[in-house]
Amino acid sequence: KRIEEIDTERKLIEDFLLAIPKKAPFSKIYSAINAMPQKRDELRSLLETLRTALRDMIALRVCEDIQPIFFLSSEETENFAGSINARRLIAVYDIITSAIEDLYKNVLIPPLLTDLAVKIKEV
Repeated sequence: KRIEEIDTERKLIEDFLLAIPKKAPFSKIYSAINAMPQKRDELRSLLETLRTALRDMIALRVCEDIQPIFFLSSEETENFAGSINARRLIAVYDIITSAIEDLYKNVLIPPLLTDLAVKIKEV
């Protein structure tokens, strides 16, 4: 990937992570998800990278001495994990995994993204 693409992907993921705390309004979650790419391969790539970021956040909740993969440091991981508990992070991770599987099944993208936002708000 080119540096510009990586920067754009990272910004979309960070915006999503800032929108998933339990008290976040649906409009914030929906806006972050709606900004994601509409092309299947680009969306799949973004969601797989997002899953790596969530993995870092979950690992930090379980073991403080982790080597993050997506984030540059444990401190950066903690900044994004903030007050989100492990149960919610795992639930969001599972929802993202399900969305990736749906992309492989050729599910239509607009309803997939809407469903993703609804499921995340409900957990």
